[in-house]
Amino acid sequence: MNLLTHFRLAVQTWLGDLFDEEAYLPEAARSDKVTTLLTEAQAALNLLRANLVEAAAQHKRTELEWLELTAQAQALEEAIDDDLRMHFEASARAKSIQLVALKEHLQLVSQVGEQSLAAVNRLQVAVELLQRQLDTTRRQRLALNERGRLVDLLISLDRLERQLGREESLLNENLQAHEAEVLQKEDWLTAREEWKNDSHP
Repeated sequence: MNLLTHFRLAVQTWLGDLFDEEAYLPEAARSDKVTTLLTEAQAALNLLRANLVEAAAQHKRTELEWLELTAQAQALEEAIDDDLRMHFEASARAKSIQLVALKEHLQLVSQVGEQSLAAVNRLQVAVELLQRQLDTTRRQRLALNERGRLVDLLISLDRLERQLGREESLLNENLQAHEAEVLQKEDWLTAREEWKNDSHP
């Protein structure tokens, strides 16, 4: 299994686990897993890019060789024509043998060029695909991190609201007790005043 295939399978497995509500990992372990996958993805991308550069360089060398061989073949054909016009049959036959060998080599170089171009195209597609996958995974990770922070904030707010509710309830109880105490004292003063008035008409 090559590095690209390994990464694709790893990303698919991770995304499947990550969005499966039944699959649960502790936050630290999940973060380590994502970090590992992203590191593998970046390593695969770097390797593909290096292979792409090498393949493109090889194709360029093959292309230059093909152009040079084509020019040599054309020059030989012209030389053969000149020999034939000058009735230099032996020279023409010798050049013809060289031309056959040159054209065979030219055909081989042409095949190599086609193969190298196909490799360049495939690597280019693989690099673009892997880059998109990596970008998508990073965006999803950022989005999930934001969601995680928001959930933590909401949990903290819920705890704070419950704490404030308990404190408010306790405060109301204290206020009611204090109010009852004040009312009791007011009632006592009222009763005291009434008693004074009744005792001293």
